Parts: sequence; structure tokens; C-alpha cells
Amino acid sequence: MSLDNSILFDSLINYISDGLYIIDKDMRIVFINDKAKEIMEIDKDDSEIIGKYCHDFSQGKWCGGTGSVCETLRSGNEFKNVEIKLELESGKCKILKQNTKKVYDDKGEFVGAAALIFDNTKISCLKAHLKAKDSFQNIIGKNYQMLDMYDSIRQVAKTDASVLILGESGTGKELVADAVHNLSKRKNGPLIKVNCSALSENILESELFGHVKGSFTGAIRDKVGKFELANNGTILLDEIGELDPKIQIKLLRVLQEKEIEKVGGTRTIKVNVRIIAATNADLKKKVQEKNFREDLYYRLNVYPIKVIPLRERLDDIELLTKYLLERSLSLNDKPGLYLDELVKKLFKSYSWPGNIRELEHAIEYAVIRAKNDLISINELPPDLKEVSAKILMPNILLEEPEIHVDLEEQEVKEALLAAGWNKSKAAKKLKVGRTTLWRLMKKYYIEDPSKR
Repeated sequence: MSLDNSILFDSLINYISDGLYIIDKDMRIVFINDKAKEIMEIDKDDSEIIGKYCHDFSQGKWCGGTGSVCETLRSGNEFKNVEIKLELESGKCKILKQNTKKVYDDKGEFVGAAALIFDNTKISCLKAHLKAKDSFQNIIGKNYQMLDMYDSIRQVAKTDASVLILGESGTGKELVADAVHNLSKRKNGPLIKVNCSALSENILESELFGHVKGSFTGAIRDKVGKFELANNGTILLDEIGELDPKIQIKLLRVLQEKEIEKVGGTRTIKVNVRIIAATNADLKKKVQEKNFREDLYYRLNVYPIKVIPLRERLDDIELLTKYLLERSLSLNDKPGLYLDELVKKLFKSYSWPGNIRELEHAIEYAVIRAKNDLISINELPPDLKEVSAKILMPNILLEEPEIHVDLEEQEVKEALLAAGWNKSKAAKKLKVGRTTLWRLMKKYYIEDPSKR
């Protein structure tokens, strides 16, 4: 008994676990297997599909003429693991992965494109779930104090209470404000951000509350203030501790009466705005020193959220470093770079007075400086490089005076290896003191493998 070749072909193609469809150069579907129809939830016979224009068939929901199959037909380029978001008529959404190949006829002419698809929805959801465990609303970290902060954000976001975000510069206070707004019922309204320390008193007053034409020199037209722009949304007043006393009084009125008055104006304007304030200053101390109104402080401090400094969550360093490195590589269009083990050790031991902003800048500097695929101590910013020796090699004996020794890095390494990393024996072999050997190791960033 013999089988027809076409029947055998169809049976084999329908047996494979991935979906397959083929489109000719006229953008018509010439073949689709059962698995592809199952993945895309197409309840039609082949007779209703074959010969149809592919964009009608897909309803443009994942392609629209710009997909990888269309590009393969246009340019002949083939693609691997292209992610496709497929919105089904049932309302469900699937994440597909697609590979494309050129199709040739029996004369070797390029006549179409084949697409191999598989359902990647479960894997994508799992990855998103794992990523969510490491971050929250674009805030990276899973330290227990960070998890407590996430809970605080969730709780207060449901309300309209004023929020006071406390934390050192560079800790990510603005991201906390973003999270509170994005999780609130005001999320579809505007989020307006104002840096209170960046503008002079007169300009800041006009920026916040607006002004009427002719109210001061240069006021050639009416101006809408930030509070009006933030109506039905949220306003972030960053560096609130720098607010001038005159503006503090006007802000207190906004909090109490929910209304503003433009500079030079006489009419009050009702505003529905949630106020989030942020500061790196000790507002309590400013209140005691009469530099900040006590009544305003308590109006703002309804729900305080403290963002902890990076030095108190060094267990998040690896996570933050990975995220910031990947982002910097993408922004600077550089291939994959890796951190030397000494750099990783330094990052986990350094106190980071500039917090996440300092870490971000250090990584960006290193990415720009890197000449090969490994970021070493030598690629770090000068200030960080300078303190690295004290952090990585803190036990240098100080009683021996420093002397100039003209020894190359390779000589020092060879002596240490020959001595089995016994510092006394290596120093004797090199005819230098033990402290001088330590200094040479510091100079060349040579790390004892037993200390790693």
C-alpha cells in the first residue's frame, strides 16, 4: 500500500508541535497547519483561509504590514524569536514567538515566506512574575525594608491623603511619587512635578499658582499655574524644604481650602489636586528653627514614606547593578559587558553616599570607558577608584615607610604564585617589605584568590 505524497506531507506537518503558515509574494496564505490554527484560535476550514490576503486573515492585530513575515518578503531577511502580542477575538491576549524563513520553488526562486510560531504566553508570564518580585512600579529592590515601603505605597495610593516622601538625594523619591500616582484613582489625570529649589521666589510663585497679564514686568499674558494644570491629578513638590515662607502660606491655603489665587489676580480658583511633597532635609529641625511653618508641616506629613539609602540595602546592589548595566549598555549602544569580581566586591562594600544616582553614574562612566568586554577597577570614576584600595585592601601595615619600588605587575604576580600566595615569602623573593608588597598589590589590583 502506498500513500499519496501530499497526504503524507500534510500528516507530518500537522504532527509537529509548532504552528506553521506560509505566505506567497502576493501576501496570500498558501498553507497553514492545524497547530497554527489552534494557537491563533482560528475555527475555520482550510478552504476559508487558503488564498486569503494575510492582513485580512490576521486583521492586522500583530502585523499590519510591519511584521517579520512582511519584512522577510520585502528584504529577504530571516528572523528568529520575534515576540508577537496577539489579541484574540475572545478578548484574550497571547504572546507568541515567531521564526521566519524564505521559501523557494523547485527552480530555486524566492517565492514566499514561512513562519514557525509557538505559544510563549506561559513563559512570558512567568518571567514577568519573577521580574515583579524584584521590582515594584519601576522601583528596583527586594530588601525587606523596600518590601515594607511597597506596602505603604499601595495603602496610601488608595486614598487622597497628602504624602511626604523623605530620603537622601539620589534614593529615588521621584519614583515613589510616580508609584503613588499610578496606583491611585487619579492615575488617568496629570502628574505635575515642580522642583521648589530650582526657581527664585517670584518665579516659583508664578509657576505654582499662575499669574494675570500685567501683574509684574514681563507678564505679557495670563499664565496657567502648575496647580491648575494638575487639576484632578497629582502635584509633586520636590525639595519642599526650600520653599519660601511667603509661598508656604499660599500652599497652606491650597491644602486647607482647595483653592488658589493667581499672582496679581483677585479671583479664587477651585482645584482638586493631591499633593505629594518630597525632601532630603530634616523638616522637623527646620520647624524648630522657624524656617518651616509647623502647621504646613503637619498638613503635608499626613502619611510619611521614608526611602532608605543604598548603604542600608546593599543586598540589592547586585539587582540594581544588573538593571543599570543593561540599561546603560542599551543607551550607549554597546555590546555585552561584564563586571570584574573585584568591581562587584567593591560595589557591595562601598557606602554609596550619592545613593542609586551615584551607582548609576559610576556604571555609565565605566560603560563609556570600557575597551573590552570586562569592566575592571580601572574603568571606574576617579573618586571611586581612589577609595577602592582602602575598601578592598584595608589591612595594609602603616608602620613601614613607603618607598619607590620599580617592579612590574607580572613580576609581583609570579612571585605570589611561586610563594603560594604567602605574602612574607613573596616579599622576601621580591626583596621588599611585606607592606611594600601590599602596596604593589593595591597598585595593580591583585587580589588573593583565597580572599574571594
